[in-house]
Amino acid sequence: MAIHAGDLIHAADRQIDVIGLTATNDTSASTSYITGTSHGVAFTAPTSGAVLIRFGGLLGSNHNVSTLCSYLTLQVRAGATVGSGALVLTAADGNACRYYKPNTAAGYHYSHVEVPYLLTGLTPGNDHNVQTLFRAVVGSAGVAQRWVTVSSANA
Repeated sequence: MAIHAGDLIHAADRQIDVIGLTATNDTSASTSYITGTSHGVAFTAPTSGAVLIRFGGLLGSNHNVSTLCSYLTLQVRAGATVGSGALVLTAADGNACRYYKPNTAAGYHYSHVEVPYLLTGLTPGNDHNVQTLFRAVVGSAGVAQRWVTVSSANA
């Protein structure tokens, strides 16, 4: 439900931002999405049924070729326990931040990445959780200082 001029606005329409942060540095050579150190937040869907999710962090790789190396993405589930519940939005490359290693120097190299994602169609008042996941394309991916915010949106 969209909010229009003249509509009565309820407290649930303007949910306070939910913010999660972890400074943990995780690395993996997995080419499938993994959580590493579990990271995410729970939120309650606003009356609009839409939220703006922003996520990011430091994303990198130790691969020694200048190429696409790693992804950081999100998944959303039903319920208030982070990482549990029926999938609402599956982790996918199309929703991900990407890290391209700019040179062939050895060792891990990181860049700050972030993506906004508008999620609509949620049932107002239901609990959900969002979690960040990462994967390697080649070599080993690294992710640190991950963060996620969830804000009410008017879709």
